[in-house]
Amino acid sequence: MKTVVSKIISGGQTGADRAALDAAKLLCIRTGGYCPRGYKTETGYDKTLKHFKLKQTKTDIPAERTLLNVKYSDGTVIFGSIFKKGNVLSPGTLLTLNKVNEFHKPYLLNPTKRELLKWIEKNKIKTLNVAGNKLSENPYIYKKVHEFILCTFGDNQLVKFRDVIDILANDNTSGSKTMLNKLITAVLKYLEKAKDVPANVFANILKATEPFTKGKNSEMTILHKFVKGLRNEIKINSKKDVIKFLKDYKNELITESNRLTVAAINNIDFKNKTVLLLSNSSSITSVFKELLKRRIPVNVIQCKSYPGGEGLIQSDVLKSYGLKVRLINDNEVKSYLPKTDFALFGCDAYNKKYFLNKTGSFVVSKIFHSAKKPVYVLADKRKYSAGFHKRQNLSGMFDMIPLSYATKIILSE
Repeated sequence: MKTVVSKIISGGQTGADRAALDAAKLLCIRTGGYCPRGYKTETGYDKTLKHFKLKQTKTDIPAERTLLNVKYSDGTVIFGSIFKKGNVLSPGTLLTLNKVNEFHKPYLLNPTKRELLKWIEKNKIKTLNVAGNKLSENPYIYKKVHEFILCTFGDNQLVKFRDVIDILANDNTSGSKTMLNKLITAVLKYLEKAKDVPANVFANILKATEPFTKGKNSEMTILHKFVKGLRNEIKINSKKDVIKFLKDYKNELITESNRLTVAAINNIDFKNKTVLLLSNSSSITSVFKELLKRRIPVNVIQCKSYPGGEGLIQSDVLKSYGLKVRLINDNEVKSYLPKTDFALFGCDAYNKKYFLNKTGSFVVSKIFHSAKKPVYVLADKRKYSAGFHKRQNLSGMFDMIPLSYATKIILSE
């Protein structure tokens, strides 16, 4: 069933209104509508509503925008919590119902996807007004409406893709290469299964990958470089070419990881040594998996790595390989120093002066450096970043450690 909707409008309020605008933007559907003067919402003045081409009403009274959005749309769909006998929870939603009746406009209340599409086709809805609860009335309304609009006017693959990306963007315990592998897999799966036209699919990918260009995710150099490369590919290539780029990148990631593992074993004497580990790195777990395969005996002391507890995750991975791991609190490193031969880190960025790794790395590196015990750092060559140490206001997820504290940066051979 084809929809004739070409524009989605709302009043810009938190909750249902904003969810509809955000979803429409993802689907490349035109947006608009009227909002109170100053772009006023329940949480203050939201200037981002300008990007959705909302027009300000003469006053900041919400009722004015409600009237205009009903009047200048072809129909209104309302999402909200319902009391018995059909009474709607929100006074604002009650006002919307009064106005659709006043202007004799078609409307639907909490429809299913099938009901909405049939209603749109029957009433030839081109400009759809979306209204409903704000967040303070219903904390679940944004997610519900956002997913509903995406599923109704897009395809289910976009919803699944966005869910995976949201989880990944908020992952504070996985290493950067693990996150990169998951990101490539998610983008590739969406590209191969999405039914939308390539231009819309590309626009959705660009929007979804924004969280990896700022904040703590952008501090993971390998992630940042990949997203930058992907965006360049999308600008100049076809869907087929972008899929090839992703598959090649994924294969290169595996090849580089294998080379780094070999380099680590060739450059470090692990036999019968006790190694201290800090956080969670796929580069490190790959090395220990290969050590076991080669039957090279090694002992592991793993810091729990607070506040995120990444070390607990890495410990479970190593134990699953068959390794015996002694878990310690981060503040116990000095106590275990006499029993430890060297410390081994992954890293998120490196250059000629510093390397970047999870919080706690600076203290551990300094302790080992002061005790004249080796600190080895494993680094994928793509993590080189000449100027990362000049950045201001790091997220707090990472430590910047002087390279003088590291005995050796080990790169793939």
